[in-house]
Amino acid sequence: MANQSNSYQIQIKGQLDQRWAEWFEGLAISQTAQGDTLLIGEIVDQAALYRILRKIRDLGLPLIAVVPLNQSILPTEGAHAMQNQRRNAILIGIYFILAAVTSIVGLIMYGPLLNQSDYLVAGAANGNQIVFAALMELGLVVTAVGTAVTMFPILRQYSERMALAHLCFRFLEAVVITIGIVSMLALLTLSREFSSATAPDEQSYRVVGTALIAIHDWTFIIGPNFMLGLNTIMYSYIFYRTRLIPRPIAIIGLIGSNTVFLAALLELFGVIEQLSTWGAILAIPVALTEMSLAIWLIIKGFNANPTIKQSSSSQFVLSNH
Repeated sequence: MANQSNSYQIQIKGQLDQRWAEWFEGLAISQTAQGDTLLIGEIVDQAALYRILRKIRDLGLPLIAVVPLNQSILPTEGAHAMQNQRRNAILIGIYFILAAVTSIVGLIMYGPLLNQSDYLVAGAANGNQIVFAALMELGLVVTAVGTAVTMFPILRQYSERMALAHLCFRFLEAVVITIGIVSMLALLTLSREFSSATAPDEQSYRVVGTALIAIHDWTFIIGPNFMLGLNTIMYSYIFYRTRLIPRPIAIIGLIGSNTVFLAALLELFGVIEQLSTWGAILAIPVALTEMSLAIWLIIKGFNANPTIKQSSSSQFVLSNH
């Protein structure tokens, strides 16, 4: 359909199906990736436009935008948008699963450097294992950035400020994790230098090694704990308000974000050990959130109709979350 000067795109909150086309004077109905409805087509004059806007108001549908159109409209736009949202949901789910796997494997594989008293010797003897651990944590960095980029357009439709904050803190989390990776690779180099030296001053090597281990330990607290808590509470809050996912998952996310944030604070002040029983217990809710969210998004995707409710008069209205 070619657009003239009186063609419009009207965006409203929530989804309406094609049965409402006649009610809105024959305008084409499609949906965006975020679950909103687009009414698209020619409107004969301003009086007709105001009449349609009054119908939207009378139905209690929040109006987002009224845009005059100057180019042709593809009828498959709504279908493409839904496909993009489904693909993004699957990607986010995969990123969460990969993040859990790479972080656990990386931490375990760092064992010769982090868990042995003779790390100056053990590091060089297990060099390939340490490099593999670093690659795993680089994978964790990729998942953090991937989650941030993929989730941003979805969160932005409901809270642009919070979506931007989530994007920034995710990138900051990735930067902090990268610093920890560099410290471990530097410690591996130090171990190799110590092992190849003829008469090394072990005390001097240990001073540097202790500092590098401390850098990794602090980045582990600040990145996967502190920043993770901030990131989780932001997306969980939006998901809770919009019902893009089942609310129980969002509620667990809100709880988990606070417990992992509390764990980070307790570790920062030395109340509990970094790897301890209490630290593991406080991290369980956020781990449960990420795994349940990942499985849901891969299998079901985001709720295609997150805010619509049915009124007693059988008219569609949208809740103002």
